[in-house]
Amino acid sequence: MIRTRGAIPLIGLLELLIGFIWLWTHPRVNYAAESVRCREAYGRALSRADSARVDQMFGSSQTRGNDNPIRCGELRAAGYL
Repeated sequence: MIRTRGAIPLIGLLELLIGFIWLWTHPRVNYAAESVRCREAYGRALSRADSARVDQMFGSSQTRGNDNPIRCGELRAAGYL
């Protein structure tokens, strides 16, 4: 007879671990809103100077809880745009 009492919590813990690893290795999920905002700004850029300005723009607004927001240039350099 198979003991399922110990296997069920172990399976749940394994699912949580896999979910955490997936979110950690797929940051595109975390930067979806910023990517949309930056992509729109790059679409409106008409010159290299405009693109350089967008590179320095924050993808999200700076708030108290977000001490180090990501810039559009960082997203573009990382290949998320």
